Amino acid sequence: MMHLVFLQIIEQNRRFQFHWKCEASNIFQLDFADDVILFSRAAVDSIRVFKDGLDRFGDWSGLQLNAQKGHLILSRAAQGMKEELLTMLELQEGQLPMRYLGLSLISSRLPIPDCLPLLNKIESRIAGWEGLALSYAGRVQIIKFVLSSLSIYWSSTFILLKRVINEIEKRLRKFLWKGTRSSGYAKVAWRELCKPKDEGGQGLKDIGTINRALMCKKLCDVIRCDRTSISVEWLHQGRLRDSSIWTISENRGSWCWKKLIRLRAWLRPEVVYHIGLQESSRLWAVIHEGQWQWPSITDFKCLEILQVLPVIHGGKACYDGQAMVITFRRMRPMY
Repeated sequence: MMHLVFLQIIEQNRRFQFHWKCEASNIFQLDFADDVILFSRAAVDSIRVFKDGLDRFGDWSGLQLNAQKGHLILSRAAQGMKEELLTMLELQEGQLPMRYLGLSLISSRLPIPDCLPLLNKIESRIAGWEGLALSYAGRVQIIKFVLSSLSIYWSSTFILLKRVINEIEKRLRKFLWKGTRSSGYAKVAWRELCKPKDEGGQGLKDIGTINRALMCKKLCDVIRCDRTSISVEWLHQGRLRDSSIWTISENRGSWCWKKLIRLRAWLRPEVVYHIGLQESSRLWAVIHEGQWQWPSITDFKCLEILQVLPVIHGGKACYDGQAMVITFRRMRPMY
C-alpha cells in the first residue's frame, strides 16, 4: 500500500529524481517487515515526495513514522542542504556504515572494523565451549556444524576480504588444536582438513570457497536474467544494459562489481547453454540495411551463441532468409 501511495505522488510530481542509476528500473523503496528504506537524489522536490507519501500513508493506515528510529543519510555533495532536509522530514542524521538486519549498510567494500561483530560472535561461542572437556572429534563436529555456519549469512551478502577469512580460520584452528589448553600447534594444514573425508580431510568448510560459491550464485542469477530479483533487475538496467555478462569489462564499476565479474573464470566451465528442446531451434533475426543484427528481445547474445555452436556435436547453423536455424544430431546433456 505504501508503495502505491508513493507511485501516485511521483506520477503527480514530475520533478521527482531517482537515485543514481535507479530510474530505468523505477527503484526507490525497499521493505523488510516493518522496516523501510527510501532513496532518491538529494533534492528538495524528491524528499518532499517522501514526506507527503509518509504523511498520506499515516492518515490512511494510522501508522506513523518513528522519528527516533528514522535516519536521513546524505552524500558528501548534499551537505549544503542537510539542515533543510532534516527539518522537512523531522529525522536525525545517519552515517554509513549503519547496521541493518545484523549487517552493515555500506557503499564500498566491507572494511575490517565492520567485520568485528562476526569475529566477536565466533569468539563468544568458542568461549562457551572452552570449559568443556571436548575431544578432538567433538571439536571437529562443533566447527563443522556450528562455528563454520556462523559466517554463512555474511558470506552470502558480502565479498569477504582475505584478511577477514584468515581471522575466522585462525580462531577455528586455535579451537581445534588447542581446545582448553593454552598451548598447542597445528598438526595438519587447514586446507587439508577442508578436503572431503574420502580425500584424507575432515570435511570442514573452507570459508573462502563458500564465500566464492555464494557469490557465484548471485552471478548465476544475473546470467539466468532472474528479473524477479530487484538486484538483478538493477544490474541489468544500470550495469549491463545492452552488454553481455561474459564480455563486459571488469575494470569499470565499484570494487564489489569488479570482484563479482572476476568470478566468471570460475563459473564459465560449469555453464552450458541448452539450445532448444527439439531437433532444431530458431533464433529470429532482424535485417537492417543489409546488416545482420541480433534481436534485443532474446537473452542470447551473439558472442554467447557463437561460443556454444562449436561444442554441439555434429551441429550446423545456416540463415534461411528469415531466421538463424541451428540443427544438431543429438542433444547435449545439461549440467
